[in-house]
Amino acid sequence: MKQKNQPPFACLFLCCLSALCCHPVSAQEEAPPVTPEPLLEVKGQWFLGFQHLVKENHTESEFTLKRGYVTFQKKLSSLFTVRFTQDITLDTEGSDEGNVEMRLKYLYLDIHPEDLFLGSTWHVEAGMVHRPWLSFEEGIYAYRVQGTLPVERHRIMNSADFGATFSALLGGPIHQQYREDVSSSYPGKYGSLALGIYNGGGYHDLENNAAKNFEGRLTLRPFPGRIPGLQLSYHVATGKGNIAEEPGFFMQQGYLSFESPRFITAVQYFKGTSNSYGSFIDAEYRPFGMSGFSVFGEGYLYGKSLSLISRYDHFELETAGNLRRQIFLTGLSYHFLGRQKVLVDIEWIKENGELSRMIELMLELRF
Repeated sequence: MKQKNQPPFACLFLCCLSALCCHPVSAQEEAPPVTPEPLLEVKGQWFLGFQHLVKENHTESEFTLKRGYVTFQKKLSSLFTVRFTQDITLDTEGSDEGNVEMRLKYLYLDIHPEDLFLGSTWHVEAGMVHRPWLSFEEGIYAYRVQGTLPVERHRIMNSADFGATFSALLGGPIHQQYREDVSSSYPGKYGSLALGIYNGGGYHDLENNAAKNFEGRLTLRPFPGRIPGLQLSYHVATGKGNIAEEPGFFMQQGYLSFESPRFITAVQYFKGTSNSYGSFIDAEYRPFGMSGFSVFGEGYLYGKSLSLISRYDHFELETAGNLRRQIFLTGLSYHFLGRQKVLVDIEWIKENGELSRMIELMLELRF
């Protein structure tokens, strides 16, 4: 009879043991949720609008796409980020003239350590990368929607190329108020620097020789406490032009800029021989001398919803005919929804005595 009563006691014992084992699993002691892997970041920037061109002999007008950039970026770890940017443009040459084409602008690995030498203030880009100068200047001159900046406009060098770029902030980031009220671009407390090595032909040309371009920029912010918007920059690029004959290329420039909540101004002067493409040469492949300067200003109206911009470029190339180009532009920009803008501007170009005029209405969209 005792043996028949044992199974109920055994079952009761097992139930109590099971309840005790399950007790520690409570709402407070659940395993922490798994953090989802960061998604792919997608960004875009488009320049759309209408242009009316008047030359001495004819007139043109068109709705156009100046540029369209689509960027895919993903952080792989605390050290590595990858970026891929497509450049959408309207083909104006060759058998594909009139087609909207897509080409590569950036494709690189960004190495950005968060706790190593110099803290988290330096980057190394490898692949098809930013060159040191134009990416910096575009952080001050926010009107790529109107046109390219002087050293690109006058066909001296490009903004992107195959190679490697090292960049760093000097002294860590400047105070948060300046970054929020004025600019978060290259916000080094005492300035910034960048240097690198490149093929020389830019992002839309093949490497045509074994030579390379070397480029460096040093920017100092001399009074970060009292005048944080004042920066002094020196930029140098040297190497061989990107053709088989390898003509020498050298350019240096000085740049003075000031940024504030009410206005921005910048002055630059550059001088050198030939260009990175190897096209500023004579019949004997000897490089031409070149020089120029540019002045830019932007003043904000009605808070920051409207701004008035003006720019003047002067460029000289010491060819047999001494090419001389002068560009003056002015316009009114309406800013909305953050970094979106509508720009109405007029541009006068005088080249060796021939005058042309461009009137345009442009829309810049960012997302």
